[in-house]
Amino acid sequence: MYSFACDIGGTNLRIAIVDSDGKIYLKRKFSTPKKQDKLFENISQEFEKMNEKFEISHCIFSIAGAVFEDGSVLIPNVFPQRIKLKETIRSFIPNVQIYIIDDRTAGLIGEICSGCARGFKEVAYLIIGTGVGLGIFSQGQIIFGNQGIAGSAGWIHIKDPLTEEYRDIESLISGPAIAKMFSRICGKEIESSESVLRLYLQKNTCATEVVKNVSFAMGYLLSTITNILNPEIIVLSGSVGLNWKVFEEEAVKTLKKFTSPFITPPIIKVSSLGEDAQLVGCSKYTSLRKE
Repeated sequence: MYSFACDIGGTNLRIAIVDSDGKIYLKRKFSTPKKQDKLFENISQEFEKMNEKFEISHCIFSIAGAVFEDGSVLIPNVFPQRIKLKETIRSFIPNVQIYIIDDRTAGLIGEICSGCARGFKEVAYLIIGTGVGLGIFSQGQIIFGNQGIAGSAGWIHIKDPLTEEYRDIESLISGPAIAKMFSRICGKEIESSESVLRLYLQKNTCATEVVKNVSFAMGYLLSTITNILNPEIIVLSGSVGLNWKVFEEEAVKTLKKFTSPFITPPIIKVSSLGEDAQLVGCSKYTSLRKE
């Protein structure tokens, strides 16, 4: 039996067939549609194709945002309003069990079951991509919080180095924020954070300043996570997090500066599963529920 795993991110939509061991047999990747009807059309079409080849036992959706008890979701970097995800999916996939979890939890499960966080009891899984979010694993338990939205790390505020005004950290270190910061500093538009990082490697002055500012903010966020959770390991994911080597030197300096002297600094690793962490985590979610 196989899982139909669907990771709805702020930038990409990934759909896969995964078994209970986390092995991916088939994967498709799209840009996340900006219209709901197109999103559901993509999901429906891929389910039909995959269901012809594999015996699908259940569908699991990983959401870059908040999941509510009624099966609705909020994906703030894609749609401004709640989506009745479970109800809509049920209309065209009527006879298969449907689960919905946030991408913080899905990626965390993937890493603790099959990735670089295996064997650790205190884990923070930090996504820095289109958005910023945190999955938390403590004493063998996933921490969901009172409303199921623990780990909303992107809302932590810090001073904007360019204006000295306090802003949410997502607006300073996420992929879109990095591109915007480059435009603010250099006075010209740039396509993406990836473009900024390429210029940084070419010793571009503006890109170097951006990386310095982002590294400080990233280090501050890591110190906040460390002081609050005291994790053994912090796993970095997302399009920005996976480029940790670019930010590491300055970010680690800031992390050490703002971390309590009584806390042992955590191991910091880049996700070993990369963009597949959520898909693998989806496959493991149902077995964890049974436990």
